[in-house]
Amino acid sequence: EHILGDEDPFINEIEAEGYDILGKHYSSNDSFSIDILNPSISVEKYVSDDNSTWSKSITIHSGDNAYWKIVVTNDGDCILYNVTINDGGNNINIGSIAPNESKTIYWHDSYANDFTNVVNVSAHDVLGMYVYDESSASIHVISAGLSIEKKGNVSIAHAGNIVNYTIYVNNTGNDTLYNVWANDSKLGINKYIGTLSAGESFVFYVEHILGDEDPFINEIEAEGYDILGKH
Repeated sequence: EHILGDEDPFINEIEAEGYDILGKHYSSNDSFSIDILNPSISVEKYVSDDNSTWSKSITIHSGDNAYWKIVVTNDGDCILYNVTINDGGNNINIGSIAPNESKTIYWHDSYANDFTNVVNVSAHDVLGMYVYDESSASIHVISAGLSIEKKGNVSIAHAGNIVNYTIYVNNTGNDTLYNVWANDSKLGINKYIGTLSAGESFVFYVEHILGDEDPFINEIEAEGYDILGKH
């Protein structure tokens, strides 16, 4: 009995020898070779926003498609059987794969929330040894939103009176907004706010002397960009 190591192939030789009554030497030898199996499997999960450039994580807008790619590789030295991919509870059996062979699966869907997709793969060799691997990729879904509100301290006044405005610029989405401005052409306001985090508000104050325009209707606009450049 012998416990095998990792020498592959394991070639074992044996020799017999002896002498007859006249002293003549006799010998014989034989060998036995054992193929040492080293089963191994790997899986990689990738995600893309354009079905072309692949990475482990992406950012998309709510409702956009995310494209997924699963690559299963036999990185061992023997055929693997009953190769089964479990992707979020969906089982896909791809049969057998030879050493150094890879198989790729694609699919896509649209998303409204952040999502991490975990995949695992299992298989066995001809002797029944079980191999396993897993991988994951994730998406960050942004729902950008921007609002602006202007409040005045009076609703009726005389020409020449001063009205004080309080202006609120609000990030109503779930992700940071960049290059945020508040613009009011009638009052000559071009206010650079910069970056607004999710849920953050920026407040500023403006004073204006009323003329004889009646009614005096003053409009203000806010603008900014999300991390993907959407205006």
